[in-house]
Amino acid sequence: MTDAGTKAEVLDVIPIATAVITSGTEADPAGFTGSVWGEPRNPGWLAVPVSAGSSTLPVIVATGRLGVNVLGERARPLVGAFARRVDTSARRFDGVAWTFGNGVPVLSGAVAWFACTLDSVVPFGGYQMMMCRVEHSEICSQEPPLVWVSGQGVPAGTAPTTETDR
Repeated sequence: MTDAGTKAEVLDVIPIATAVITSGTEADPAGFTGSVWGEPRNPGWLAVPVSAGSSTLPVIVATGRLGVNVLGERARPLVGAFARRVDTSARRFDGVAWTFGNGVPVLSGAVAWFACTLDSVVPFGGYQMMMCRVEHSEICSQEPPLVWVSGQGVPAGTAPTTETDR
């Protein structure tokens, strides 16, 4: 049987779509850096894992809505801004340009975004998997989206650097 460290190492080479997940109201937005999975043969659905301890989780459940903001290289600072620990999730929006559209906060500079309605919540280890119905989607730029692979955010189609490359 493969040990946990090896399993984690192998999983780390699989690119993961990276996005800022948003929810809340125009007066009280919430969000975090996360991942998203979509079924290409059924583009009306997205799955978004949310840490069970996330301050944004109860906001998503209460509003029944979430936004998925797909970011590219130019918006890379937002990945870090929404990943940092803060006293309230709304503080992550400090200094960030955004609008409220289709019932969700939309980050300026997103390559693409989705507005979704929460359909169901499925426990998944230390996460709650948000099963979401896409209500609106928009491509805003032809810039390649960032993916997370081998511990790095890289534009899709770009190989991550390795120890020997550094």
